[in-house]
Amino acid sequence: SGGTLALFHDAVERTPMSGIRRGFQASLAGSLYPESLGTLSSTLGDLRGSLRITSPLPRFRRHTLTLGLRARGILADEPRPLLEVGGNQLGTAFDHPNEADAYLYPGLVPRRRFREPLRGFETLPFLVDQIYIADLGYFLPIIIDRGTATSFSILPSFFLRQLELELFASAATSSTRAARNDSHLAVGGALGLRLYWLGPFVARYQLSQRLTDDDRLQHLITLGGDLGDPNAY
Repeated sequence: SGGTLALFHDAVERTPMSGIRRGFQASLAGSLYPESLGTLSSTLGDLRGSLRITSPLPRFRRHTLTLGLRARGILADEPRPLLEVGGNQLGTAFDHPNEADAYLYPGLVPRRRFREPLRGFETLPFLVDQIYIADLGYFLPIIIDRGTATSFSILPSFFLRQLELELFASAATSSTRAARNDSHLAVGGALGLRLYWLGPFVARYQLSQRLTDDDRLQHLITLGGDLGDPNAY
């Protein structure tokens, strides 16, 4: 148990179909978990900061390029690292291989872990005390806007909203001084589908190649509700 103080700044231009087209986003957050209110052996601090810049590209109306920078650290006198980087995110329907259950957190409630997503490492999480992450992403929505009043004459209406093409690269290190010896790199692409049938729905297939660690090719399928921001991973 503890408390969190967070500051956010968003200055963006967005549309319902293409999400953020241009803009600048920044955040800074800090959490404090006193030893007397938890099961860990010491007081714990969690600090996180992020910057995200999105810009449209020439030739087409809707495609964008996004650069994101993040840093996060767990401050505690614990004998083991507590920050999980990577790992499966909510909505994962299928992945191969699945090694996300390799880590246990003695003293922490399973649903209250300290996690930082890293694209391309959904099936290979790792534990650190601090992490520095850079993300580069290309996003192109292909608008379809077609539907039917009913499905098979008796089921509710069906509406196909759009396809989404993504290309991405991610890089992370737990030490800025030894980044060459402690780096985690991945590149890949994804194809998404947004539709409405009994409710808003999004399905995405992602293929990524890890360039470090196990050098493995990863397949990932995610299914879930449409949260309304197409280019927010």
